[in-house]
Amino acid sequence: MQPNNPPASTSVTPLPIAPAIPPAPTTDPNTAAANVARSQIAQIFNTAHPTTLADTAPHANTATATIPTTPPRLPTFQSEAPQPIEISPSQQPSSDRWRDYHAAWQSYYQQFYHRHYHNELHKTKQSPATTTAIDEPLTKQQAMSDLRARVRHHMTKQATAVRTSRHFMPVAAAFAVMLIFLFLQYNSLIFSQVQAYISPGNINPANIIVDTTAQIDVGPDPKIIIPRINVEAPIVFDIATDVNSQNLAMERGVAHFAIPGANSRPGQVGNTVISGHSSNDLFNNGAYKFVFVRLEQLNNGDTIYINYQSKRYTYSITKKEIVKPNEVSKLVYPVDKPILTLITCTPIGTATNRLLVTAEQINPNPKSNPGTPAPTTPPKDNSKSSMPGQNKTIFDKLFNFGNN
Repeated sequence: MQPNNPPASTSVTPLPIAPAIPPAPTTDPNTAAANVARSQIAQIFNTAHPTTLADTAPHANTATATIPTTPPRLPTFQSEAPQPIEISPSQQPSSDRWRDYHAAWQSYYQQFYHRHYHNELHKTKQSPATTTAIDEPLTKQQAMSDLRARVRHHMTKQATAVRTSRHFMPVAAAFAVMLIFLFLQYNSLIFSQVQAYISPGNINPANIIVDTTAQIDVGPDPKIIIPRINVEAPIVFDIATDVNSQNLAMERGVAHFAIPGANSRPGQVGNTVISGHSSNDLFNNGAYKFVFVRLEQLNNGDTIYINYQSKRYTYSITKKEIVKPNEVSKLVYPVDKPILTLITCTPIGTATNRLLVTAEQINPNPKSNPGTPAPTTPPKDNSKSSMPGQNKTIFDKLFNFGNN
Protein backbone atom coordinates (compact mmCIF):
# COMPACT_ATOMS: atom_id res chain seq x y z
CA MET A 1 0.00 0.00 0.00
CA GLN A 2 1.24 3.47 -0.89
CA PRO A 3 0.50 6.34 1.55
CA ASN A 4 -1.94 8.98 0.39
CA ASN A 5 -0.24 12.14 -0.84
CA PRO A 6 -1.26 15.08 1.39
CA PRO A 7 -1.45 18.60 -0.01
CA ALA A 8 1.86 20.41 -0.41
CA SER A 9 1.02 22.96 2.22
CA THR A 10 0.34 20.39 4.88
CA SER A 11 3.29 19.30 7.03
CA VAL A 12 3.72 15.59 7.27
CA THR A 13 4.94 13.86 10.33
CA PRO A 14 7.20 11.07 9.22
CA LEU A 15 6.13 7.65 10.30
CA PRO A 16 8.67 5.52 12.05
CA ILE A 17 9.85 2.71 9.86
CA ALA A 18 10.26 -0.65 11.40
CA PRO A 19 13.81 -1.85 11.43
CA ALA A 20 14.67 -4.39 8.74
CA ILE A 21 14.85 -7.88 10.01
CA PRO A 22 17.97 -9.59 8.78
CA PRO A 23 17.24 -12.84 7.04
CA ALA A 24 17.63 -15.83 9.22
CA PRO A 25 20.07 -18.37 7.99
CA THR A 26 18.09 -21.06 6.23
CA THR A 27 18.45 -23.45 3.41
CA ASP A 28 14.83 -23.16 2.15
CA PRO A 29 14.90 -21.36 -1.27
CA ASN A 30 11.38 -19.92 -0.76
CA THR A 31 12.36 -18.42 2.58
CA ALA A 32 15.59 -17.05 1.10
CA ALA A 33 13.70 -15.41 -1.76
CA ALA A 34 11.20 -13.84 0.67
CA ASN A 35 14.06 -12.45 2.77
CA VAL A 36 15.68 -10.91 -0.34
CA ALA A 37 12.39 -9.22 -1.26
CA ARG A 38 11.98 -7.85 2.29
CA SER A 39 15.53 -6.48 2.29
CA GLN A 40 15.00 -4.67 -1.05
CA ILE A 41 11.77 -3.05 0.18
CA ALA A 42 13.55 -1.95 3.36
CA GLN A 43 16.38 -0.44 1.28
CA ILE A 44 13.88 1.68 -0.73
CA PHE A 45 12.53 3.33 2.39
CA ASN A 46 15.86 3.65 4.27
CA THR A 47 17.83 5.39 1.48
CA ALA A 48 18.13 9.17 2.04
CA HIS A 49 18.31 9.93 -1.69
CA PRO A 50 16.73 6.96 -3.44
CA THR A 51 17.23 6.57 -7.10
CA THR A 52 13.97 6.98 -8.91
CA LEU A 53 12.51 4.00 -10.63
CA ALA A 54 12.23 5.97 -13.81
CA ASP A 55 16.04 6.24 -13.96
CA THR A 56 16.80 2.59 -13.12
CA ALA A 57 14.09 0.80 -15.08
CA PRO A 58 13.43 1.33 -18.79
CA HIS A 59 10.02 2.53 -19.84
CA ALA A 60 7.62 0.17 -21.61
CA ASN A 61 7.31 2.42 -24.62
CA THR A 62 11.06 2.41 -25.42
CA ALA A 63 12.22 0.48 -28.47
CA THR A 64 14.63 -1.73 -26.54
CA ALA A 65 14.85 -2.41 -22.83
CA THR A 66 18.19 -2.25 -21.02
CA ILE A 67 18.44 -5.54 -19.18
CA PRO A 68 20.61 -5.60 -16.06
CA THR A 69 23.51 -7.93 -16.52
CA THR A 70 24.51 -8.21 -12.84
CA PRO A 71 22.27 -9.11 -9.91
CA PRO A 72 21.30 -6.24 -7.61
CA ARG A 73 23.54 -5.69 -4.61
CA LEU A 74 21.91 -6.85 -1.42
CA PRO A 75 21.74 -4.24 1.33
CA THR A 76 23.94 -4.41 4.40
CA PHE A 77 21.89 -4.76 7.53
CA GLN A 78 22.96 -3.08 10.75
CA SER A 79 22.38 -4.50 14.11
CA GLU A 80 20.58 -1.43 15.32
CA ALA A 81 17.32 -0.15 13.94
CA PRO A 82 17.61 2.70 11.38
CA GLN A 83 16.52 6.16 12.40
CA PRO A 84 13.23 7.37 11.00
CA ILE A 85 13.65 9.65 8.01
CA GLU A 86 11.31 12.13 6.54
CA ILE A 87 9.95 11.28 3.13
CA SER A 88 8.56 14.11 1.06
CA PRO A 89 5.59 13.54 -1.20
CA SER A 90 7.82 13.94 -4.27
CA GLN A 91 9.90 11.00 -3.11
CA GLN A 92 6.91 8.67 -2.88
CA PRO A 93 6.90 6.21 -5.80
CA SER A 94 3.93 7.03 -8.02
CA SER A 95 1.64 4.43 -9.60
CA ASP A 96 2.95 5.34 -13.09
CA ARG A 97 6.50 4.56 -12.06
CA TRP A 98 5.45 1.19 -10.63
CA ARG A 99 3.60 0.41 -13.85
CA ASP A 100 6.63 1.36 -15.97
CA TYR A 101 8.81 -0.76 -13.73
CA HIS A 102 6.69 -3.86 -14.11
CA ALA A 103 6.21 -3.26 -17.86
CA ALA A 104 9.97 -3.10 -18.35
CA TRP A 105 10.48 -6.46 -16.66
CA GLN A 106 7.61 -8.02 -18.59
CA SER A 107 9.17 -6.77 -21.84
CA TYR A 108 12.49 -8.24 -20.77
CA TYR A 109 11.09 -11.70 -20.09
CA GLN A 110 9.00 -11.61 -23.25
CA GLN A 111 12.07 -10.87 -25.39
CA PHE A 112 14.13 -13.44 -23.50
CA TYR A 113 11.68 -16.29 -24.10
CA HIS A 114 11.07 -15.15 -27.68
CA ARG A 115 14.80 -15.40 -28.43
CA HIS A 116 14.99 -18.71 -26.56
CA TYR A 117 12.19 -20.41 -28.51
CA HIS A 118 13.37 -18.88 -31.79
CA ASN A 119 16.83 -20.40 -31.28
CA GLU A 120 15.34 -23.79 -30.35
CA LEU A 121 13.14 -23.77 -33.47
CA HIS A 122 16.15 -22.92 -35.64
CA LYS A 123 18.13 -25.80 -34.13
CA THR A 124 15.25 -28.19 -34.76
CA LYS A 125 15.04 -27.20 -38.43
CA GLN A 126 18.79 -27.59 -38.89
CA SER A 127 18.95 -31.02 -37.26
CA PRO A 128 18.31 -34.11 -39.49
CA ALA A 129 14.83 -35.53 -39.40
CA THR A 130 14.41 -38.53 -37.20
CA THR A 131 11.85 -41.20 -37.65
CA THR A 132 9.92 -42.58 -34.76
CA ALA A 133 9.82 -46.31 -34.56
CA ILE A 134 6.33 -47.77 -34.72
CA ASP A 135 5.77 -50.57 -32.34
CA GLU A 136 2.54 -51.70 -34.01
CA PRO A 137 2.99 -53.98 -37.08
CA LEU A 138 1.89 -52.63 -40.49
CA THR A 139 -1.12 -54.09 -42.22
CA LYS A 140 -0.82 -55.59 -45.71
CA GLN A 141 -2.53 -52.57 -47.27
CA GLN A 142 -0.26 -50.13 -45.43
CA ALA A 143 2.82 -52.12 -46.45
CA MET A 144 1.77 -52.15 -50.13
CA SER A 145 1.01 -48.42 -50.02
CA ASP A 146 4.41 -47.73 -48.47
CA LEU A 147 6.12 -49.93 -51.08
CA ARG A 148 4.35 -48.16 -53.97
CA ALA A 149 5.31 -44.79 -52.53
CA ARG A 150 8.97 -45.84 -52.27
CA VAL A 151 9.00 -47.25 -55.81
CA ARG A 152 7.32 -44.12 -57.17
CA HIS A 153 9.82 -41.92 -55.36
CA HIS A 154 12.74 -44.00 -56.66
CA MET A 155 11.46 -43.96 -60.24
CA THR A 156 10.84 -40.22 -60.13
CA LYS A 157 14.33 -39.66 -58.78
CA GLN A 158 15.89 -41.88 -61.43
CA ALA A 159 13.84 -40.30 -64.23
CA THR A 160 14.92 -36.84 -63.10
CA ALA A 161 18.53 -37.97 -63.03
CA VAL A 162 18.21 -39.44 -66.54
CA ARG A 163 16.57 -36.31 -67.96
CA THR A 164 19.26 -34.09 -66.50
CA SER A 165 22.04 -36.40 -67.64
CA ARG A 166 24.07 -35.38 -70.65
CA HIS A 167 23.65 -38.89 -72.05
CA PHE A 168 19.84 -38.66 -72.19
CA MET A 169 19.47 -36.99 -75.58
CA PRO A 170 21.81 -39.37 -77.45
CA VAL A 171 20.10 -42.40 -75.91
CA ALA A 172 16.64 -41.00 -76.68
CA ALA A 173 17.66 -40.27 -80.27
CA ALA A 174 19.03 -43.80 -80.70
CA PHE A 175 15.83 -45.26 -79.27
CA ALA A 176 13.71 -43.17 -81.67
CA VAL A 177 15.83 -44.29 -84.63
CA MET A 178 15.43 -47.92 -83.56
CA LEU A 179 11.63 -47.54 -83.37
CA ILE A 180 11.53 -45.97 -86.82
CA PHE A 181 13.66 -48.80 -88.22
CA LEU A 182 11.42 -51.46 -86.68
CA PHE A 183 8.29 -49.78 -88.03
CA LEU A 184 9.68 -49.47 -91.54
CA GLN A 185 10.95 -53.04 -91.55
CA TYR A 186 8.02 -54.82 -89.87
CA ASN A 187 4.98 -52.62 -90.46
CA SER A 188 3.40 -55.37 -92.57
CA LEU A 189 3.24 -57.58 -89.47
CA ILE A 190 1.27 -54.92 -87.60
CA PHE A 191 -1.19 -54.01 -90.35
CA SER A 192 -1.79 -57.58 -91.47
CA GLN A 193 -2.95 -58.56 -87.99
CA VAL A 194 -5.39 -55.68 -88.05
CA GLN A 195 -6.64 -56.52 -91.54
CA ALA A 196 -7.12 -60.18 -90.64
CA TYR A 197 -9.74 -59.42 -88.03
CA ILE A 198 -11.41 -56.13 -88.95
CA SER A 199 -11.30 -56.09 -92.76
CA PRO A 200 -14.85 -56.44 -94.13
CA GLY A 201 -13.63 -57.55 -97.58
CA ASN A 202 -14.59 -56.14 -100.96
CA ILE A 203 -16.99 -58.63 -102.49
CA ASN A 204 -19.72 -57.20 -104.70
CA PRO A 205 -23.23 -58.14 -103.47
CA ALA A 206 -24.20 -58.88 -107.08
CA ASN A 207 -21.67 -61.72 -107.14
CA ILE A 208 -23.08 -63.56 -104.13
CA ILE A 209 -23.78 -67.11 -105.26
CA VAL A 210 -26.91 -68.86 -104.06
CA ASP A 211 -26.87 -72.02 -106.20
CA THR A 212 -23.39 -73.42 -106.80
CA THR A 213 -24.63 -75.74 -109.56
CA ALA A 214 -26.33 -73.05 -111.64
CA GLN A 215 -24.86 -72.24 -115.05
CA ILE A 216 -24.70 -68.47 -115.39
CA ASP A 217 -23.02 -66.13 -117.78
CA VAL A 218 -20.41 -63.73 -116.36
CA GLY A 219 -18.28 -60.96 -117.73
CA PRO A 220 -15.11 -61.55 -119.72
CA ASP A 221 -12.78 -60.23 -117.02
CA PRO A 222 -11.05 -63.03 -115.10
CA LYS A 223 -11.92 -62.86 -111.42
CA ILE A 224 -11.73 -64.90 -108.18
CA ILE A 225 -14.56 -64.85 -105.63
CA ILE A 226 -14.34 -66.43 -102.16
CA PRO A 227 -17.59 -65.76 -100.26
CA ARG A 228 -16.48 -67.14 -96.88
CA ILE A 229 -13.70 -64.57 -96.47
CA ASN A 230 -15.49 -61.91 -98.55
CA VAL A 231 -12.84 -61.69 -101.27
CA GLU A 232 -13.30 -60.54 -104.87
CA ALA A 233 -10.19 -59.73 -106.93
CA PRO A 234 -9.07 -59.76 -110.59
CA ILE A 235 -6.73 -62.50 -111.86
CA VAL A 236 -3.69 -61.52 -113.93
CA PHE A 237 -2.70 -64.15 -116.54
CA ASP A 238 0.16 -64.43 -119.03
CA ILE A 239 3.02 -63.34 -116.74
CA ALA A 240 6.43 -64.77 -115.99
CA THR A 241 7.02 -66.95 -112.94
CA ASP A 242 9.94 -65.04 -111.42
CA VAL A 243 9.35 -63.31 -108.11
CA ASN A 244 9.58 -59.73 -109.43
CA SER A 245 7.07 -60.36 -112.23
CA GLN A 246 4.70 -62.06 -109.84
CA ASN A 247 4.91 -59.20 -107.32
CA LEU A 248 4.24 -56.59 -110.03
CA ALA A 249 1.19 -58.57 -111.15
CA MET A 250 -0.09 -58.87 -107.55
CA GLU A 251 -0.24 -55.09 -107.32
CA ARG A 252 -3.27 -55.38 -109.67
CA GLY A 253 -4.92 -58.41 -108.04
CA VAL A 254 -3.88 -62.06 -107.80
CA ALA A 255 -1.37 -63.67 -110.20
CA HIS A 256 -1.42 -66.90 -112.25
CA PHE A 257 1.70 -68.83 -111.22
CA ALA A 258 2.11 -71.19 -114.22
CA ILE A 259 5.15 -73.44 -113.84
CA PRO A 260 6.00 -76.54 -115.91
CA GLY A 261 3.81 -79.39 -114.71
CA ALA A 262 1.28 -77.02 -113.08
CA ASN A 263 0.33 -74.56 -115.81
CA SER A 264 -3.36 -75.31 -116.48
CA ARG A 265 -6.11 -72.68 -116.54
CA PRO A 266 -9.71 -72.88 -115.31
CA GLY A 267 -11.60 -75.58 -117.19
CA GLN A 268 -8.46 -77.52 -118.12
CA VAL A 269 -7.30 -80.79 -116.64
CA GLY A 270 -4.33 -80.01 -114.40
CA ASN A 271 -3.35 -77.76 -111.52
CA THR A 272 -4.23 -74.06 -111.83
CA VAL A 273 -2.07 -72.12 -109.35
CA ILE A 274 -3.11 -68.61 -108.15
CA SER A 275 -0.89 -66.53 -105.81
CA GLY A 276 -1.88 -63.53 -103.69
CA HIS A 277 -0.50 -61.44 -100.82
CA SER A 278 -1.54 -61.99 -97.24
CA SER A 279 0.46 -58.92 -96.23
CA ASN A 280 2.91 -56.47 -97.68
CA ASP A 281 4.92 -53.40 -96.85
CA LEU A 282 2.80 -50.35 -96.14
CA PHE A 283 4.79 -48.21 -98.56
CA ASN A 284 4.54 -50.60 -101.52
CA ASN A 285 2.10 -49.97 -104.34
CA GLY A 286 -1.11 -51.86 -104.97
CA ALA A 287 -4.62 -52.15 -103.59
CA TYR A 288 -4.46 -55.93 -103.02
CA LYS A 289 -1.68 -56.18 -100.44
CA PHE A 290 -3.97 -58.02 -97.97
CA VAL A 291 -6.27 -59.87 -100.38
CA PHE A 292 -5.44 -63.35 -98.98
CA VAL A 293 -4.87 -62.27 -95.37
CA ARG A 294 -7.80 -64.45 -94.21
CA LEU A 295 -7.08 -67.41 -96.48
CA GLU A 296 -6.07 -69.58 -93.51
CA GLN A 297 -9.66 -69.28 -92.19
CA LEU A 298 -11.00 -71.45 -95.04
CA ASN A 299 -12.02 -75.00 -94.28
CA ASN A 300 -12.62 -78.14 -96.30
CA GLY A 301 -15.88 -77.92 -98.25
CA ASP A 302 -15.80 -74.12 -98.66
CA THR A 303 -16.40 -72.94 -102.24
CA ILE A 304 -14.23 -70.82 -104.53
CA TYR A 305 -15.44 -69.29 -107.82
CA ILE A 306 -13.34 -68.40 -110.85
CA ASN A 307 -14.70 -66.29 -113.70
CA TYR A 308 -12.74 -67.05 -116.85
CA GLN A 309 -13.63 -66.35 -120.50
CA SER A 310 -17.22 -65.41 -119.59
CA LYS A 311 -17.79 -68.65 -117.72
CA ARG A 312 -17.93 -69.39 -113.97
CA TYR A 313 -16.09 -72.37 -112.49
CA THR A 314 -16.88 -73.62 -109.00
CA TYR A 315 -14.31 -75.36 -106.77
CA SER A 316 -14.61 -77.09 -103.40
CA ILE A 317 -11.67 -77.04 -100.93
CA THR A 318 -10.19 -80.46 -100.20
CA LYS A 319 -7.03 -79.73 -98.17
CA LYS A 320 -4.67 -77.10 -96.72
CA GLU A 321 -0.91 -77.47 -96.38
CA ILE A 322 2.02 -75.34 -95.14
CA VAL A 323 5.31 -75.67 -97.04
CA LYS A 324 8.60 -73.83 -97.41
CA PRO A 325 8.92 -71.14 -100.12
CA ASN A 326 11.25 -73.30 -102.21
CA GLU A 327 9.09 -76.45 -102.14
CA VAL A 328 7.68 -75.80 -105.61
CA SER A 329 7.48 -79.55 -106.23
CA LYS A 330 4.39 -79.59 -103.97
CA LEU A 331 2.52 -77.98 -106.86
CA VAL A 332 3.55 -80.52 -109.51
CA TYR A 333 1.89 -83.93 -109.40
CA PRO A 334 -0.20 -86.02 -111.82
CA VAL A 335 -3.93 -85.19 -111.89
CA ASP A 336 -6.84 -86.37 -114.08
CA LYS A 337 -9.26 -83.51 -113.35
CA PRO A 338 -9.25 -79.70 -112.97
CA ILE A 339 -7.53 -78.64 -109.72
CA LEU A 340 -7.14 -75.14 -108.18
CA THR A 341 -4.34 -74.21 -105.74
CA LEU A 342 -4.13 -70.85 -103.92
CA ILE A 343 -0.77 -69.66 -102.53
CA THR A 344 -0.08 -67.01 -99.87
CA CYS A 345 2.50 -66.29 -97.16
CA THR A 346 2.08 -67.55 -93.61
CA PRO A 347 2.21 -66.64 -90.74
CA ILE A 348 0.52 -63.43 -91.80
CA GLY A 349 2.87 -60.49 -91.83
CA THR A 350 5.88 -62.67 -92.67
CA ALA A 351 7.27 -64.59 -95.66
CA THR A 352 8.58 -67.53 -93.66
CA ASN A 353 6.30 -70.23 -95.10
CA ARG A 354 3.65 -70.69 -97.78
CA LEU A 355 0.06 -71.79 -97.31
CA LEU A 356 -1.37 -74.01 -100.06
CA VAL A 357 -5.17 -74.27 -100.30
CA THR A 358 -6.18 -77.02 -102.78
CA ALA A 359 -9.69 -77.31 -104.29
CA GLU A 360 -11.33 -79.57 -106.93
CA GLN A 361 -13.69 -78.37 -109.65
CA ILE A 362 -17.32 -79.34 -108.99
CA ASN A 363 -19.09 -77.19 -111.57
CA PRO A 364 -19.14 -77.79 -114.46
CA ASN A 365 -19.05 -81.41 -113.38
CA PRO A 366 -15.70 -82.82 -114.53
CA LYS A 367 -17.22 -86.32 -114.93
CA SER A 368 -19.66 -85.17 -117.59
CA ASN A 369 -17.41 -82.43 -118.94
CA PRO A 370 -13.79 -83.33 -118.23
CA GLY A 371 -12.47 -80.19 -119.96
CA THR A 372 -9.51 -79.77 -122.22
CA PRO A 373 -6.09 -81.01 -121.18
CA ALA A 374 -3.49 -78.45 -120.20
CA PRO A 375 -0.58 -77.78 -122.54
CA THR A 376 2.01 -80.44 -122.12
CA THR A 377 5.10 -78.77 -120.73
CA PRO A 378 7.76 -81.12 -119.47
CA PRO A 379 8.41 -80.51 -115.76
CA LYS A 380 11.83 -79.13 -114.94
CA ASP A 381 13.99 -79.08 -111.86
CA ASN A 382 12.32 -76.59 -109.50
CA SER A 383 14.74 -77.06 -106.60
CA LYS A 384 16.16 -73.55 -107.15
CA SER A 385 12.78 -71.92 -107.77
CA SER A 386 10.70 -70.14 -105.16
CA MET A 387 7.02 -69.38 -104.74
CA PRO A 388 5.89 -65.73 -104.80
CA GLY A 389 6.03 -63.83 -101.52
CA GLN A 390 6.13 -60.35 -100.09
CA ASN A 391 7.77 -57.40 -101.78
CA LYS A 392 11.02 -56.14 -100.33
CA THR A 393 10.88 -53.52 -97.61
CA ILE A 394 12.66 -50.17 -97.88
CA PHE A 395 15.74 -51.48 -96.05
CA ASP A 396 15.69 -54.70 -98.08
CA LYS A 397 15.84 -52.62 -101.23
CA LEU A 398 18.55 -50.33 -99.87
CA PHE A 399 20.82 -53.13 -98.63
CA ASN A 400 19.62 -55.88 -101.05
CA PHE A 401 18.38 -58.18 -98.31
CA GLY A 402 16.18 -61.21 -98.99
CA ASN A 403 15.13 -62.94 -102.12
CA ASN A 404 11.41 -62.12 -102.07
